[in-house]
Amino acid sequence: MTKARDRQKRRRQRDMVSKRALNNSQATPEGQFQLPEIEIPGGRWLVVIPAAGLILIAVIFTLRFINPPDTTVPTNGIWLNTEWVYGDTDIEDVINLIGTLRENQIGQVYFYVSSLSADGTWLGDGTGSNRFATVEARIDGIIEQMRSVYPSIAIYAWVEVNAATPTYRLDQPDIQSEIANFSSQMVTQHDFDGVLLDIKPIFEESDDYIDVLRAVRRQIGFETNLLVAVPPDITPTGTQLNLPDVIQPGTEWSPEYKQRVALIANQIVIAAYNSYQDNSIDYIQWVSYQVDSYVDVLSQIDSDTTIVISVPNYERTSQAHNPTVENLEGALDGVNIAADMLDETTESLLAGVAIFTDTLPSDDDWRIYRQRMP
Repeated sequence: MTKARDRQKRRRQRDMVSKRALNNSQATPEGQFQLPEIEIPGGRWLVVIPAAGLILIAVIFTLRFINPPDTTVPTNGIWLNTEWVYGDTDIEDVINLIGTLRENQIGQVYFYVSSLSADGTWLGDGTGSNRFATVEARIDGIIEQMRSVYPSIAIYAWVEVNAATPTYRLDQPDIQSEIANFSSQMVTQHDFDGVLLDIKPIFEESDDYIDVLRAVRRQIGFETNLLVAVPPDITPTGTQLNLPDVIQPGTEWSPEYKQRVALIANQIVIAAYNSYQDNSIDYIQWVSYQVDSYVDVLSQIDSDTTIVISVPNYERTSQAHNPTVENLEGALDGVNIAADMLDETTESLLAGVAIFTDTLPSDDDWRIYRQRMP
């Protein structure tokens, strides 16, 4: 029980820092530097120590001025897929990853933990050959390693749910309870800062979906951050966008429905891909619209909810995703076009971007990100 209380206390302390970053997009200071204790082996050092201490303090302040410590919690993020939990990564991989994230100002991690299977159990790597319970200790170890290197990083449990496997199931009370209970487990039994709930596909407005979000919110509490991954407006009405003709016009959420989701979540993560676009300029404008749409609806309600734009960095080709069109460069250009149009009252609603990737970004990918990140 003592260990659990200590874990909850640490999480609440991090929640306060993370929530300020999510809600206000403001810098949050790290802990203050503490001088090391110096043991004095004998009285003959009593005269030397004060002088040495003054020199040490001067050196510390000089170094802090030249290479100051992190003083912000960046709200840009990255999705970490099944390989990090169910693959063969080791501590060196984790340390290298964290160094890269810190260098590139990534302050949020969406850490895949499990998917809800057709039989209502929580899968491991998605193949059905293992279960989440087999990797719980490994997850705790990875989180501990990450925090030891990057204490201010926010780590969210990426919880995935397919709404239909094979039939629609979000209207089932036992499924709603299972999702809520598992989400609560991520923050009470493990050291996550909150939950990223990824329920799909939800293209049509559904009261069942809202009921699931409310159930999760009740279980994790109002002091814990709830992030919600949402689909884009694929073919929104009333725009000048060039839209794909393979998707029914009006495939979008209404402003009222977006507001209902926003009033439950701390942050909305918009998937800015699978657009069916085949032209780079059209895709950039389409991404910009996604930002505009949510900024507009959030500015009309009394809420501290912010948005993050999930940008693609993967090579898998499908009818919905052309990687030569939908890519990191184009998505970031679209976000920046929208960001440049925000004013003082709306700029805080856009918290940042999150890289959705099947492998870690290459050096060239990181270069593109650094050049274009909002």
